[in-house]
This record gives sequence, C-alpha cells and structure tokens, in this order.
Amino acid sequence: MNDFQKKGRLDFKKGVIRDAGVKSLFLSGTTYSPLYSFFTKKPLKLYGFRIPDVFPYITTKGMSYMVVSGYEINEDLRLIFGFERVFKVEPATECSLGVEQTAIINHTLPISYRGVVTFGQGLDLVASCSIPISKYLSIGADLEIYSCKSLQGQRHTTHAISGMLGKNGLSLDISVSMSYKF
Repeated sequence: MNDFQKKGRLDFKKGVIRDAGVKSLFLSGTTYSPLYSFFTKKPLKLYGFRIPDVFPYITTKGMSYMVVSGYEINEDLRLIFGFERVFKVEPATECSLGVEQTAIINHTLPISYRGVVTFGQGLDLVASCSIPISKYLSIGADLEIYSCKSLQGQRHTTHAISGMLGKNGLSLDISVSMSYKF
C-alpha cells in the first residue's frame, strides 16, 4: 500500500482491493462451474456461450474490471470476447476479440492456436501456437505486443511501469516453450 501512497494514489486502499476480489468471486462463472458440472456432468455454458468471468486489476487509471466470455462454434473452434472498464478516477474502456482453434493437420497432428486483439486505450495483440510432438510432450510459441498506454499493457509489461518506453511505446515479447503432460 505504501507504494501507491508514495505515487500520490490514495484511491487504492485494502478495502477497495478486497471488495474487488469479492465481486470477482461472486460474479464469475468459474466460481459456479465445478458445482454445476458435478451434478450435470457437463460444462457450464448457455447456448454455446461461456458464462462470463470477472477479473479485477489495479491500473494507473484506477481499479478496472475485465469481463471475459466466449462462444463455442464447435468442439474445435471458439470465439473469445472481453470488455474492461475503469469506472472511477480516470474512466477508461477496452474491448478484446479473438479466436481459439484446434486444427487437425494430416489427420493426425492437432495444432492449437489462439489470437486475441485488444483495442481502446492502445492496441494489443497476443498470439500463441502449440504443437504436440508426442502423447506427453508439446512445443509452443507466443507473441505478445502491448501498448504501454493500454490497461492490458500496464499489467503485462514492465516497460509501462518503469516509463522506459514512454507513454506511447510498445512492448514486444516472444517466447518458445516445451510442456510435458504426466
């Protein structure tokens, strides 16, 4: 809390952050999904729509709330959409649209990919791909481009916090990964 006060931000108090977490817990579909699935043996969806989840975030503009949902077109293809809003201090809004798909290549190789673009305070792009190389092992690659002035960019890049790139800079991250399922 002292870090916020040193920067002149008196709007972040323990109660504000606690209340945001409680709101998120009770307004998120993920909270209720395990109970629903236990009794029905089905995931919690409504006509193919994912029941939204709510995430609170601390931003330079104030406490933001991000609502994330999606629509399952079929078992292998899903649309992703989200909305983030800061209501107090400095109101701000961002929207996200994306796609997530598992495609079968050559009738044997399932490749999963995902792409999401976020716009509002800045333009952000997140893309990822995962390819299984055996039953237990897969490799992946991620590309993330964040605007340092976007709400999402403030969370995902240290450049926005340090001011290294200025208010209008971009942050680029590329990663390669390997995962093992046991």
